[in-house]
Amino acid sequence: MKILNRIVTFLLAFAVFPAIILRVLFRIVISISPDSYVYKLLSIFGKNSGTSVNSKMEFTVSAKELFEYWKDGTLSFGERRYAIIDLPEEVLITKNWLFASMGFIGAALIIALIIMGCALFAQSHKTVMGLSAGGILSLFVSMTCFNKFAAPFISGKIDMGTVIMEIFGGVDPDAAGGLGSLGALAFKDAVLVDILQLGNAFFTVGVIFFIILIWTFAYFITLPESERKKKAIQKTARHSK
Repeated sequence: MKILNRIVTFLLAFAVFPAIILRVLFRIVISISPDSYVYKLLSIFGKNSGTSVNSKMEFTVSAKELFEYWKDGTLSFGERRYAIIDLPEEVLITKNWLFASMGFIGAALIIALIIMGCALFAQSHKTVMGLSAGGILSLFVSMTCFNKFAAPFISGKIDMGTVIMEIFGGVDPDAAGGLGSLGALAFKDAVLVDILQLGNAFFTVGVIFFIILIWTFAYFITLPESERKKKAIQKTARHSK
């Protein structure tokens, strides 16, 4: 039974990594404002082609896909690459919340590694339970920080239409002229961010930590009384040295 407990705990902790890498890391849902020029243009083209305008678009990115976009400190979209320092200032206003969120995700991954080590080399059930609770707490704090990062985009404080023009069109709306001004005007207040949140990877990892916590607790309370006393004596002896 001890070996089974070690194997199950190790495999559950290991499952955190494929869950974080393969499942959805970020999810964003955007829509086009019906009051914008972009929506009106799409409506005209849609009528001419016999189709209707679907204003809602959802994008999801996994860590695996993000690694494919991210190379040499730049993000790749299509045939162009974008360095973080080249992103518009308004996008970077809440970057510290994003960095904090990613930091707590990293802490959760480190906790998973420590649990794997405990499963292989130690029999400290209370430590594993504490680490599992810490992993759940890290994910909760990460989501809270990410929500702080996302808030200006969802509220419209940061205009995504303008950001898109600056990043992909290379148009600075404050210095644009001619067609650039028309493009900036068309996209201003056109793109609404309905949802910007962490994806189901974090829910999956949270569930894994919870299962580890419940499994370890169930195993610990089913130990014979003599075994629990033996562990308590061993622990006291180690502290007294």
